[in-house]
Amino acid sequence: MNNQWEGIKLTTVLKKNEKYRGLTFHQYYLLLPGSPVVCHYVVVEQRSPEIFLFKDWYMDGFFKPDQRMSNSWLETVNEAGRSLKVHGGKGEVELDATKGFTIGSDTKPDILQIVTDQDDAALGTYVNKQVIQISVGRKINLAPRDIVSLPPVFFVFNEKAFPIDTLKDLASIRF
Repeated sequence: MNNQWEGIKLTTVLKKNEKYRGLTFHQYYLLLPGSPVVCHYVVVEQRSPEIFLFKDWYMDGFFKPDQRMSNSWLETVNEAGRSLKVHGGKGEVELDATKGFTIGSDTKPDILQIVTDQDDAALGTYVNKQVIQISVGRKINLAPRDIVSLPPVFFVFNEKAFPIDTLKDLASIRF
């Protein structure tokens, strides 16, 4: 099967930061025509004089699936293997996650499922009265002139969540 992803590339080059001058990162936002999936991944080019040893690199997403945050929710699985569903609009909740995220609204049938390869990934979420935040963190190691392509994060739109184990092939895609 010939799956041709299409999308946009945003390139950022740090020029004025003395410590990281020359660091370049390319962000790709891709669609697979005919499928309800958006892919985001990053290629980091280490052109600064710094050596990155276990440097934190985060992809954060911010969501408000309903005008009323009390109708908005996030579901995830915590480190103990327990499924947790948190509604917004009630205060602040911060959670570590292990199996991706599902975001939705009590008033809408569609959901957003967020998956990535969880090897070496730190997944977390923060929910408050205004927004749902998800975070995918990775440690990167780069010497000057190294280039790394980070594992993609996939955003799957559907009417119900797929069992996370059925999305392992999607999460294992690399560019």
